[in-house]
Amino acid sequence: VSHRVLSLAAGTNGDKFYLPARDLEQIRVVDVLDATRRTPPDQRARTAPNPDPEVQGVINGLDQAARESTHNGTLKDLAQQSIDARA
Repeated sequence: VSHRVLSLAAGTNGDKFYLPARDLEQIRVVDVLDATRRTPPDQRARTAPNPDPEVQGVINGLDQAARESTHNGTLKDLAQQSIDARA
């Protein structure tokens, strides 16, 4: 699973900006949340020094709940909802 959400791009005048790294139908809300964290969920247990099993279980449960949530739509879904709300 790729946690890459944005790609750095350069304009013709040298300006730098970000573009989605994948199609908007493939980027989910939880992907954006994961990208804002320092360590992606699948790497947390390996990087935490001796993680407490109880705490790690809670974190894993929250991550799983976020992925299964009906609010975990794609960025395309969010854009469409915004357009529909303005119509």
